[in-house]
Amino acid sequence: MTDFMRVLYEFIALRHMGRAWDDPEYRDFSACARQKEAELRKKLGQEETQLLDDMLRELSCQHSVELETVFQSTLELCRDLNGALRP
Repeated sequence: MTDFMRVLYEFIALRHMGRAWDDPEYRDFSACARQKEAELRKKLGQEETQLLDDMLRELSCQHSVELETVFQSTLELCRDLNGALRP
């Protein structure tokens, strides 16, 4: 991702992510995930907890790359549509 795209991505995330966070379905999913994680952590030892932390970190990185790719694809689609609509 270029520096310019990263600035746009961060701007959009800061300005518009409230739409997701305000969504009741998102809040439900998020609360459920936190509850399940807490329940799992209670059952794990130190080594297993570290593995869980590592796995969650990797999943977060994976998800970030997926979101960035969707963002880049959306920008490309907007550019293509803009070009297609111009006479």
